[in-house]
Amino acid sequence: MADLDTEPKRWNMMQVATGPSAFSHVIDPTASDFNNAIERTAFLNVYGSLLNSDSTPPVLSSPTGTAVGSDSASGTVSTDEDNGTLYYYASQNPTETAAVIRAGGDTQAVTTTGQQNVSVTGTLLPTTTYYLHYVHVDTALNESNVVVSTSFTTSEGTGKRKLIMISGTQF
Repeated sequence: MADLDTEPKRWNMMQVATGPSAFSHVIDPTASDFNNAIERTAFLNVYGSLLNSDSTPPVLSSPTGTAVGSDSASGTVSTDEDNGTLYYYASQNPTETAAVIRAGGDTQAVTTTGQQNVSVTGTLLPTTTYYLHYVHVDTALNESNVVVSTSFTTSEGTGKRKLIMISGTQF
């Protein structure tokens, strides 16, 4: 068994970048390379920051929303960035926050700029007015403006109606 008092004292330092790389160094604080290791780690911190230097949020425009039958909708919105996640949420409220849209809505990956097509299927109520709300979060976690479509109303339910006859009278 090793004598812990005679073992060199070592530190494990790790720099994790949110980009494609993670860096780890084990350094001996008593060795001559201690200062060099600290400088390398500082350089890697700067390098990691440069990997995610995007601080410009996406910009959304031209939101639409259209009823598709009694329980579904489709919509479009345009974005100026080609990465990240588009969140969309059908709500009866004309205004929603980004937090509500992100928590309650559906998502899809954004891989191109321009028009994004979305659909909300089977979750809406018949003959109800809705708005489609959108927010886009890019891969650097910048959040876009919130945009909302004009209102749309789902159609009447298409369930079959039963005809009831009692003593020759229809109900």
